[in-house]
Order: sequence, then C-alpha cells, then structure tokens
Amino acid sequence: TMMTVVPPPIEYMAALHSQHQEISGRQVWCGSLLLCHYILKQQGQQQGQQQNLFGGKRVLELGSGAGIVGMLVSRLNHPHDPPSCVAMTDGDDRALDLLLENLQMEVNHC
Repeated sequence: TMMTVVPPPIEYMAALHSQHQEISGRQVWCGSLLLCHYILKQQGQQQGQQQNLFGGKRVLELGSGAGIVGMLVSRLNHPHDPPSCVAMTDGDDRALDLLLENLQMEVNHC
C-alpha cells in the first residue's frame, strides 16, 4: 500500500497568510505520518519487553492539528501500563474544532 500526501502549493499558503488565515493545523502533514510510522516501529520493537513505549508517561502534543499523533499514542497503550495523560493542543481555533470532531469520531468508533 502506498500513500501520497501532497501539501498545498506555497502560493496558496502565502495568500492565506497575507489574509491572516491559517490552515496548517487543518490537515495531516507528512511529518505527522512519519512520526506515527516511527512510533509504530518503536512500539513493535518493544513488544517483547514488559513496558509500553508511553506507559505511565504524560504526553503533550503541541500543534496537534487534526490530532493523528495524539490519537495514535492514546490507542497504543498497554492494558496494564497506559499513558497517564495524552494532551493535544493547537493555536488555531478552527484546528481545535477539527481536533475535537476527530476525537469525538475516534471515541464513537472504539
């Protein structure tokens, strides 16, 4: 399976910036997908060990946007050693609305 993520053209981003609009937090960026891949790989390498990668830890995701990384971390918990807290933030009110919507969908599908 191959997935391609194409960021918006720089001209479009510049036009939005000049109009004081922000969209960077309202999409899933390549960096988020790469971080998720890295976390899954690290978690897979720790399967034979007793502890979870994020077990008992407090996780803070700054600039969460759509929330894919924070949602992944919260779902990876070991039944006996979950993260103590996963907090997701963003400075864009619309991105926070999207984050909340995604979290609600996540809860409804569990």
